[in-house]
Amino acid sequence: TFDILMRYIFSILILKIVIHRHRVLSIVIIIFGFLLLLPADFLLINSKPEIEMGTTLSYVGILFFRAIFIPLSDTLCKQLFADNYILPQNLMFSKGIMELLIIIILTPTLFFSFGLKWEISFGTENIITIIIYTLAASVKAYFLLKIIYHFSSQSVSFLVISESVTGSINEIIDFIKDPDKEATDIILLILELIGILIIAFATLLYDEVIIINKWKLNE
Repeated sequence: TFDILMRYIFSILILKIVIHRHRVLSIVIIIFGFLLLLPADFLLINSKPEIEMGTTLSYVGILFFRAIFIPLSDTLCKQLFADNYILPQNLMFSKGIMELLIIIILTPTLFFSFGLKWEISFGTENIITIIIYTLAASVKAYFLLKIIYHFSSQSVSFLVISESVTGSINEIIDFIKDPDKEATDIILLILELIGILIIAFATLLYDEVIIINKWKLNE
């Protein structure tokens, strides 16, 4: 949710997009969906004795930075596309070179600083997995840049929330298989899914994929 909201905020501040009535409504709906989602998630996590709440919240705190910097990066990419007429494939190649240099410098520094053990094996399965993952990640990154290029950095929002939808569906399937499930957990899972679907609807409304022809929301 923060990833999506930060995309909208950066688009307003950096890209100077016009705020129409349907976009204001969309942001309000997203906040409502988040307020529905947050307690359901919190209570679901708290009901699992194997999960430490403190560690989980610390992890969420670290991920919070991701929800700021990735939307900022995508917004700046859109600005480059619009102002400097850079093509997605050229930007992707430049980003790849820069990230490669960062990895070359950072990896050995962290490795020797923390005295890590070398636990990587290069078996056939590992090599095949690395190749498939690298190709899949490349295709995903290219499509994301194409979406930003042709539409906007906010248009990625629906893809972001789609990951949560699939995660919730997976949780529901696992839950159905669990013989020790409780009625309370079923209610919380349903609330979680409703919250995510509300946010998904709001992102489609924001990007004008869904248009409401009432109350001047179609202007």
